[in-house]
Amino acid sequence: MTKVFGEEYFTFMNIPSPLWATYVCIGFPKVLLYLYRNPSLLTCVAERILKRNIELIKTLNSIGVNGVFIEECLTSRDVISLEPFRKYSKPYVSRLINKCKCLGLKTVYYFCGDVSDRLEDLINVGPDAISLEESKKGFNIDIEWVHEVVKGRCCILGNIDSVWIKEQ
Repeated sequence: MTKVFGEEYFTFMNIPSPLWATYVCIGFPKVLLYLYRNPSLLTCVAERILKRNIELIKTLNSIGVNGVFIEECLTSRDVISLEPFRKYSKPYVSRLINKCKCLGLKTVYYFCGDVSDRLEDLINVGPDAISLEESKKGFNIDIEWVHEVVKGRCCILGNIDSVWIKEQ
């Protein structure tokens, strides 16, 4: 695609993080239950999804896509605690981002929800950019605080309340 569009466009594909995709495969209640009662099954599903996503990333690279937008939902502070996030999400996203980097693809890590206890973890997986959901649903993300934590290690995207802007 780069040959067709040249340097004018940045082409990308959205893919779910492995843990986010497990919610789709086995359902939200079961994932929450399996975090504590059947972690080996959860790990098995996440590994399979990771392998699928890596093959997808290789394919995207082969057709000239410039980057990958990795979406992470239902793993925020208000949904799961930090320990299961670090065990069942962070390592898989890190492996996805590493694969993208090996192929020369840029990455945006989009995270939904409250990041107040895990922003450093999100940055440490090494995305080129991080995109955070705007403050809503009972949590607040202070973009100045985000800027202080990120300290130039990646670009910061998002965090704009589209409803508020539309009403103005």
